[in-house]
Amino acid sequence: RCMRDAKTLAGRVRSYTCTYGDFRSILQMTEALLAMLQLFSEISLSGQDLPRVLHKWADESVQEDLSALCEAILKYIDISTSVDQHRVVILDGVDEELDSLKDKYERLPQFFTAVAAEEAQRLDLSPEQAALLHVVYFPQTGFFLTLPVVGGDFLRGDMELLFQTDHYAYY
Repeated sequence: RCMRDAKTLAGRVRSYTCTYGDFRSILQMTEALLAMLQLFSEISLSGQDLPRVLHKWADESVQEDLSALCEAILKYIDISTSVDQHRVVILDGVDEELDSLKDKYERLPQFFTAVAAEEAQRLDLSPEQAALLHVVYFPQTGFFLTLPVVGGDFLRGDMELLFQTDHYAYY
């Protein structure tokens, strides 16, 4: 199955649009090819004749290139984390600026929780109300304070209701 996808994968590599699944498929396909090449080498070393078409595949330079491809992918991409998170994850240590951004991204939930606690205190909310207050971020529109719609408007002062869904009010 992975061999028939080789053209599609090559196109994605050329257009820089590989997904985590593509990298995993490339690794699987390359490892399968390396295993076949190893078999061809063993057959050749045992003195048995290989079909003429397979001689160029038994060449060590092909194996070296395929091994280099696997090494390059594994040097930069965290395959297991990528699979777990359903996105391409670059290994730590590849780029200092990227590591810094990833660290900030990982700390966002705690930061949002701290901002919500500060806002709850500023708004003088009860502990029950404060526990319901959350900070959310929508890339297209920015940051919002949210509260579940439970029939009461807890927020007052300089807070303005911007929109509401069936379940949450966004300020």
